[in-house]
Amino acid sequence: SAPQFLYHLSAPQAFDDFGLATRLSYFLWKSMPDTELFDAAREGRLSDPTVLAQQVDRMLGDPRSERFVRDFVGQAFRLYELRATTPDPGLYPEYDSRLGQAMARETELFLTELVNEDLGIGNLIDLARTNPQVRVILARIENKIAGFTVVVRHGPVAFYLHGGMRLEFKRYQPSALLLHEAIQWAQGLGCQSFNLMSSPAEQQSLIWYKEKWGAETREHRTYTLVLRPSYRLFRIAEYFYRRLRQAS
Repeated sequence: SAPQFLYHLSAPQAFDDFGLATRLSYFLWKSMPDTELFDAAREGRLSDPTVLAQQVDRMLGDPRSERFVRDFVGQAFRLYELRATTPDPGLYPEYDSRLGQAMARETELFLTELVNEDLGIGNLIDLARTNPQVRVILARIENKIAGFTVVVRHGPVAFYLHGGMRLEFKRYQPSALLLHEAIQWAQGLGCQSFNLMSSPAEQQSLIWYKEKWGAETREHRTYTLVLRPSYRLFRIAEYFYRRLRQAS
């Protein structure tokens, strides 16, 4: 397919009100602009900061903004990978599919509250202050936040949830300092292991980074079970079609 079909392309210079409407709508709604947004763009009012802020507030108050929340937490916090593996029932007997769904939904609701109430990262830190099982660790360099790490404890295991750093401070390796601090925090609580979450096999740099801290690399296999017979028949027909194409 052509890139123009898959992506929103624009010239290097600033785009017009219609370009702003399109990007704003697909960012917050994952859909095309509605009539009100098109009207504001057609009249040249959308580039006005006051009008733009009003439209953003209106769009965030629309139920379609839930798509933005699900997509953001799914990618930023890797909730899309929540079902990629199944926790060991011997270590986590209390885990089931309902708990997994609740974990994802709680994260979505928390982000929704942050957006709707226009709250900042300070509220995430306050959450850690009131919940001794959650730790938000910040790295400061030159009075600036150079990076952060979010860790949560569940029984004898501490989990790395999310983290990031500012590229201008990359030479100081704030991620390594934050991880060291997180491991010490987990050890102080008596945790027996520190889970650094999964990494794709092709990202060897991440695997090396984890093994540097003494992590054990494990392979998790997932299986797809086809429930609809019609789909299985389709795959069989597709197989024979490919064989016929190769023979012709």
